[in-house]
Amino acid sequence: MVTLLICENDVEAHLMKGTLESEGIHAYIANEYLNTIIPGYTNIGGIGMKLMVDDADIEKAKVILTAYFPRLTPGVKLVCPNCGSEELTVGHNNDSVQKIAFGVLSLITATPMNNIRGELQCTQCGKIF
Repeated sequence: MVTLLICENDVEAHLMKGTLESEGIHAYIANEYLNTIIPGYTNIGGIGMKLMVDDADIEKAKVILTAYFPRLTPGVKLVCPNCGSEELTVGHNNDSVQKIAFGVLSLITATPMNNIRGELQCTQCGKIF
């Protein structure tokens, strides 16, 4: 297993682990209970909560986490699997009426919009993945 990233807290680590496991990737959190014992000091010296995946799943895991948590996975570049372009859009679709309806529905149901996974679409070739 290799370290994918170091998480700042247990909530972040478990959200990412659950996301990866829901996509079929086995994930493990190293130093999981260290944050409970010495909270606030776990990121000193790189001993924080490490989200680990199998060597063979590292690239797929990066793509999945970047799609779900773009602000928490800086430095990971997504590319289109079809043409290799980095020009991607994230969202459910390009229909603004449906986006507005989805936004209103998320407000009514108190569901944050950024927790619901959208699709990635390449602006060069149009592939949706």
